[in-house]
Amino acid sequence: MSNIVCPVCGKALLKSDRSYRCENNHSFDCAKEGYVNLLAGNHKAGEKTGDNKDMALSRKSFLEKGYFSSLSDEIIRLIRLHGKDLPTVCDICCGEGWYSDRILKEIPCDMLCFDLSKEMVRLAA
Repeated sequence: MSNIVCPVCGKALLKSDRSYRCENNHSFDCAKEGYVNLLAGNHKAGEKTGDNKDMALSRKSFLEKGYFSSLSDEIIRLIRLHGKDLPTVCDICCGEGWYSDRILKEIPCDMLCFDLSKEMVRLAA
């Protein structure tokens, strides 16, 4: 069973080698960094979508200073409280992956991360 559906037809996307493919043969390749771009059609211009590289690096630098550690600690507490036995955590608008990384260090789970910015997802991967 797949946790990811094809953005074109809604069928399950299954991993095969270095890509994800649905039963209708829509295919999405894995980048060398490990992420998959699921934007379809004219939205594939990920360079123009979301934060650029400088913005992504600036956000990463800011978060690494720990200003939002108390928020991530609370998120982790809530996942432990309400997410018992959940095999997957989904981080929508994951940015550069700072929160996801903190969650994965504390809670063994599969992590699905989504962001419109190609630069943010590269950092998260």
